[in-house]
Amino acid sequence: GVGLDIGCSFGSSTFELSKKLTYVFGVDLSFSFILEARKIMHDKKSRNVEFIVADAINLPFKSKFFHIIAALNVIDRLDFNKLIFSINCSIKKNGKLILIDPYHFVDDNGKDKFDSIQIRKILEKFGYKINNEESYIPWIMKINERSYLFYFVDFIEAKKND
Repeated sequence: GVGLDIGCSFGSSTFELSKKLTYVFGVDLSFSFILEARKIMHDKKSRNVEFIVADAINLPFKSKFFHIIAALNVIDRLDFNKLIFSINCSIKKNGKLILIDPYHFVDDNGKDKFDSIQIRKILEKFGYKINNEESYIPWIMKINERSYLFYFVDFIEAKKND
């Protein structure tokens, strides 16, 4: 099948998906991230991956094109309802959606913008069947040689029903 990695950054998760899928597109709004991902793609001689500068809210793909869509650490950076609407336009019936996020952004009042319960309710409203419970998976993200971020992320696997 064909996959999409939303907010792909340098493409780490895109390359992982490409080991299991026929073809994978990675999209990110950052031109510099996509340049770096394409450089890595050429160095690896990857033939089933492509990287595109694109907005997750307005994806440049034909309708119902993807078997799997993954979005890692992007939920709290975008309008979630618009993101899910965009994903709905792109995902095939019975397609798999994978969301991984620490929900670490807060609103203007200092309250968390999202939590796992809100996200799951929105997904169900948009026709997804959630395949797993809330999770607290340790995740370490390297910033540079001396700086790392430690999160507990929630992993959501959902199936699109129509």
